This record gives sequence, structure tokens and C-alpha cells, in this order.
Amino acid sequence: MSLRFPLLTASLAIFVAMALASLVVGTGQHQAGPAAAETSTRARERCALGWSIVDSADVADGTDVMTLTAVDALSQVSGWAVGNRQPLAGGVYPVAKYWDGISWENVPTPFVGYTTALFDVEAISADDVWAVGTAVDSGGTTRTLTMHWNGDAWIIVPSPNTGSENTFVYSVAGVASDDVWAVGGSLATGSVAMHWDGYAWSLVPTANLPSAHTILGAVDARATDDVWAVGLAWNNATSLTVIQHWDGTDWKVVPSPSRPNVFNQLSGVAISSRNDIWAVGGSTDGNGGTVTLIERWDGKSWQIVPSPTTSAGTSYLRSVTAVGNRAWAVGYRLDQKQRALMLEWKGHEWTVVETESGSVGDHSSLLGLGRVPGSRDIWAVGDIGRTVNTNLTLTERLCRSSAR
Repeated sequence: MSLRFPLLTASLAIFVAMALASLVVGTGQHQAGPAAAETSTRARERCALGWSIVDSADVADGTDVMTLTAVDALSQVSGWAVGNRQPLAGGVYPVAKYWDGISWENVPTPFVGYTTALFDVEAISADDVWAVGTAVDSGGTTRTLTMHWNGDAWIIVPSPNTGSENTFVYSVAGVASDDVWAVGGSLATGSVAMHWDGYAWSLVPTANLPSAHTILGAVDARATDDVWAVGLAWNNATSLTVIQHWDGTDWKVVPSPSRPNVFNQLSGVAISSRNDIWAVGGSTDGNGGTVTLIERWDGKSWQIVPSPTTSAGTSYLRSVTAVGNRAWAVGYRLDQKQRALMLEWKGHEWTVVETESGSVGDHSSLLGLGRVPGSRDIWAVGDIGRTVNTNLTLTERLCRSSAR
């Protein structure tokens, strides 16, 4: 189960209740310097070519529903993944895990109240990492949530909301320590964008489509004047894809295609270069199922790119990452059971990639992707169920030699 920007349905059941967190919980400094170089060498020795599941160090009693929604890496020996834990007794608790080049470790996160959820993470430097999500205040209203890792601890940083209405933040991306964006939506105003200037978060006006309610589910940033956000705009009958661009001055809607007379939604975006950008999601098929949806920016316009849909039930994409002329997209497919879905672009078409997570356990899904700077490796995260009623976090890594 994932809480991050769920697939749009006719009932529009896309919002969940979360709780406000305000404690500061710390751990020691993470590894850096010469020891990190030694760890990097050991990590390469342990990394077999291809996709493989890596133990994600869950601590659970066997009844928790756990998931990772996003991952971001600074290097082969430094990365973060975030998500949520839902105990059988109730509530939603934030989860943060750190990769040191050899293994994942659980890092305490702030929590106060009944539910708190993290949806995305952005690592700018070893002591500058952002995680975003949603929370519920004492009055029962859902609020934006931003957490910051300062090298010692995760702390809650105050973030703005749109008045007294429910406000949600789903994704975060940064260009520098004083130039970070987070996006989401509000029941009152539609799409929401917040900017961090190094001192405080502030709301920045966005560009909503007329006669429709807009939600932004993902953001990626290449430069101060080149930030892209994607999502959906719905009315009572259908929904359209929405793509907005920040040019350094304003957010503007950029026309994007939608399949006609059905619900469309974009949940992931990745910038390969100024003239090569991918967006992924899904659309309903008119027969009770959903099919994958992939769009590409060529510097002039957005176009739908054919993508495989692997079952007669449901196929949906949640995240995308790109490195040069290669790209990967992940999500899930559903026939009799839900299984992780991964697609790869090798320069001419999207194809299905068979991964370990797609064939083990009772059910699985992949919800987040992140490339590893300084290498050709990729991380994917999500959840996997060893039995029908439980979920554990899932981390899967692609190791590639220089020849691949």
C-alpha cells in the first residue's frame, strides 16, 4: 500500500489523513572521507550486475504494513529512502532509511500524533536533505509537512498552507541549498508550490487549468529557471494531465496530451536535459482498468510515447528517472495479484524489465526511483508482501558495468 499521490479513481479518493510531527530525534554523523572511499570499493565488489533486491533492514512485528515511496542518492555510499509504517493497531508513522554503501539502516524521524506520512526525499548534500509529506493538525485538518536532515537529526521545518483548508505536499526537488521546490495541492486553491530560499518556505502562485481542480504530484529541477511539475486536473467526468514549468519568474501551464474521455494522471517526472524530459503515470481504459501513460518533452512539445501495458487488469507507473539516452519507469501491474512493474527505455522503445521484485512474495510494487551520481547505478524502492496481509519495505538496485 502506498500513500503517495494514489491513482485517480472515479470517486477521487486521493486524500488521506495525516498527523503533525514536531519532535527532534537524532543519530550520529554518517560516514564521510577516506572511510567512505573504502566503503565504495567494498560496495562495488558486492554489487552484482543487473537488478537485485537489497535487504532494507525492516524492524517490524510481522503485522505492520510498510512501504518506501521515494529514494535519492548522493553517491554509491550515501543515499536516503523514505516512506511509511502502518501498524495493525492503527496510525501512520514516517520511515527514513540511510544507505552507507554496504547496508541500509533505520534513522529515527519526528512523530507526534496519530498519523504522519512521508512521500518524497531530496538529498542536496550530506547535511542538507529534505523529506516532504502531509500531517494532521490538532483540529483534524491535513497540513503540509517538511522535514530536514542537518547531518545529525531529522527536524520539522515550518511550512505554509492555504488557509484553513486541507493542503498536501507530495514531491520535492532542489537545485541548491537555497533553491528547493515542493509541490502538491489544496482543496481550496488547487495546485500548490512552495519554495525554500535557504531561510523559510513560502507559497508561490501556480497556474491552474480553468474549470478543473489541479493537483501536482511530482517535481524535478534542472536549474533555477528550469523546474517542471506534473499532475492532473479533474472535473466531474474526466481528468487531464497537467504539466507546469517554472522559468525563473512564474509557473506556466505547458500543453500536454491526454487520452480522450477517460481519467488521466501523471505521477512522476525526470529531466535528462533541457530538451529531453520524461513524465509517467496512467489513464483509465474505459473498461474498469488502467494502462500506463508516458509522455516526453523534446524541447518544443509534449507527446505521448507508446508504452507496454502488461495485463488485462491494471498497469500504472509511479516514478521515472533518466540518465543520458536511457530511462527507467516503475509502478505496478495487477492481474490476480499486484506485482512490481519496471520499464526501460534504451533509445527507441519502452520494454518490460523482469526484476526479482516482480516474481517473489505474495504481492509487490515499486513506487520510487533514483539514479546514483558518479556511477551508472539506479535504486528502486517500494514494498513487498511475503504473505497476504503484510507488507515490508523493498529496495532493489541496478548495478551496471561501464560496458552496459
